[in-house]
Amino acid sequence: MSFKDDFEKEIENPDIGRIFTRYITGMNNYIEFMFVEGESDIKYYSTMYNHNLNDIDYIKCGAKPNVCGIYKYLDKHSEVKNEKNDYYFVVDKDYDGLSKIKNLSPNHNISMTKYHSYESYAFTEKNINIILKECGLVDEEIKEFKSIFKDFFNKIKKYERYKALDIELPKLDGYLSFNKETNLLDIDKNLLEKVDNVALSKSKNKLYNEKKVIINSLKEIRGHNVEMAFEIIFKEKFNKDIKLLDILSNSEIVSKLDIDFELK
Repeated sequence: MSFKDDFEKEIENPDIGRIFTRYITGMNNYIEFMFVEGESDIKYYSTMYNHNLNDIDYIKCGAKPNVCGIYKYLDKHSEVKNEKNDYYFVVDKDYDGLSKIKNLSPNHNISMTKYHSYESYAFTEKNINIILKECGLVDEEIKEFKSIFKDFFNKIKKYERYKALDIELPKLDGYLSFNKETNLLDIDKNLLEKVDNVALSKSKNKLYNEKKVIINSLKEIRGHNVEMAFEIIFKEKFNKDIKLLDILSNSEIVSKLDIDFELK
């Protein structure tokens, strides 16, 4: 059986085949390879590590299982790796870490964010203060911004707990708005009712109570949701069109942040 036949037989997930083909096309052109989940991750990590893009090939895999899938394939088939090259595999912690990835060696070399996702690093106490100042807010505005976010967190943490358990709920997109009368973020009542109904149905479920997820800070909320809230507040409250993606891919700002991330 040829390598091609063996490869096609072993790779059941077409995404892994696509990623592998993408890797093979650049195998002899780069000295480093980094497999990441999405397009924004390429911007984040290339900024954080200030890599020479002529030396490293960032390969978008589309999802955590795909990053882990290509890792397992390349780990098993060392013949398709160059010993002189470096290989990195990077995923978000999310709420489940690597617990759902099957057949993963305990000695794996997959790097994972410390908090929910890379965006979460923006919301440590030190980093958010730096970011808000870099965005032009003065002390009173920073205090107000953080107060709005604290209120948002208190409103959203129940929703996030159930999403963390893979309970079916609508995405937050479209349900979040800024109330200029209260100077706070509002969550659509229809979504909150759905969350309360889930809470009622799950409250007496023993398995649910055993698996209950406790969320204590903004760092533990999914990155897309805090990113969305961040941008709504800037636009509606401070009349500034500021994207968190732009901030976290700005090398001058990122160099000032404390990003605790171990690259294996």
